[in-house]
Amino acid sequence: MIDTACALSIAGLMKSYDGTAAIDSIDLEVRAGELLTLLGPSGSGKTTLLMSIAGFAQPDAGRIQLDGRDITRLPPHRRNIGVVFQQYALFPHLSIADNVAYPLKVRRVPKAQRDAAVKAALRLVQLESEALRRPEQLSGGQQQRVALARALVFKPPVLLMDEPLGALDRKLRAEMQLEIRGIQKSLGITTVYVTHDQEEALAISDRIAIVHRGRIEQIDTPEKIYSRPASSFVADFIGDSNLFAGTLETAADGTTRFHSVAGITFPVRLGPQVDHAAAPMALVRPESVRVSPVATHDCPHRGSVKQVVYMGSTLHLQIATESGSVVLAKANPRFFDDIPGSHQDIWFGWRVDDPVLVRASGPSTAASSAASSVTSSAASPASSPASSPASSATSPIRSSP
Repeated sequence: MIDTACALSIAGLMKSYDGTAAIDSIDLEVRAGELLTLLGPSGSGKTTLLMSIAGFAQPDAGRIQLDGRDITRLPPHRRNIGVVFQQYALFPHLSIADNVAYPLKVRRVPKAQRDAAVKAALRLVQLESEALRRPEQLSGGQQQRVALARALVFKPPVLLMDEPLGALDRKLRAEMQLEIRGIQKSLGITTVYVTHDQEEALAISDRIAIVHRGRIEQIDTPEKIYSRPASSFVADFIGDSNLFAGTLETAADGTTRFHSVAGITFPVRLGPQVDHAAAPMALVRPESVRVSPVATHDCPHRGSVKQVVYMGSTLHLQIATESGSVVLAKANPRFFDDIPGSHQDIWFGWRVDDPVLVRASGPSTAASSAASSVTSSAASPASSPASSPASSATSPIRSSP
């Protein structure tokens, strides 16, 4: 259960290297018991922020408070924070038990109490039977568990994790995500987790803070981050997306339409999250794109299939529009009698509630999305569609729901 009280508070934090801001006036509050993920591309400042909290990087300005206590200028060993590093940093000459016991030894915890705490920590990560082995005798996943047990053994108020699963293969990474989340929830420990893996962040987090160029672009639940991104950067960074630059127009009947630079016009619903006076951008997630062999109410736009990628449970279709831009659609293969081929005519669209209006993050984003931007691949012109739509009698595509 998450306490709405603030366990970790950061105000106006700044850190520069050689005149370049790594973190730029960051304000952040981490709630007691939550797992907050710092997510962003390489060089965004997320690890610098984490290392500032741990005390391994000294901020140029700002304040860090832990449970109301100012720790900004305290050295790492006086902050009492647990840290799991990307490379685990295990002592190769020590046994697993002695690695886990190390934080207790430096705190001069009596041996009997220390042994009991080590046994409990190894039980927590299911490594009791490996206590006498050395790190090199363990798998990568087991070494990660040792590092986690060592960070938790002295019962810190906050746990920091710096891309702890980066060295593991995809399957083991997925397993460890669930294990870390389970342990964090069972202990109720406040955790700040750094990753650049979007799926990992969506899977384990209570909230996600999107970090970009040393600033926090958005902080919210995984569901809100994905479905209601605050900016074009967040929309583009999280998952696959179709981003359109354009303008809004309100008709006499009160309906609002979005005129994209890509030449596609579609109705939208206005919300309070966007300054509609500014030039907006519209986000349509690929799973919201509907396809049909003929024009329908939900599929009024014509295009041609540029590329199809079969992913087992989904088909990823790149659709070249009549203006030469590209729209990405994700569809269930069971709605296709046969996998469509390149240059096949197709009609596409989405419901009025599907587009989300977002603010442009900057000139570079707006420029790259002048027509439409598909995050999974470059949106390049394709051959023009045939002059007539494919017949439903001959097309292998059925209308997707």
